[in-house]
Amino acid sequence: MMNDRLFSANFADRDRYTIVSILSGEGKLNSADQQYPLKKGDHFIIPAKFGAYTIEGTLTTISSWE
Repeated sequence: MMNDRLFSANFADRDRYTIVSILSGEGKLNSADQQYPLKKGDHFIIPAKFGAYTIEGTLTTISSWE
């Protein structure tokens, strides 16, 4: 059983892409100049050289990068 929890993480610029899936809950992705809402079922790719970003909220995520 997964429990949503308050989540906050900072990520620096990466040389490779990152794939993120929101398994449950909701939150937001913050970049230098924008905010993107996140909710259960969202899947997205953060491209290489996107820049620093944070993901925060009450959610469970899974991510992988190459």
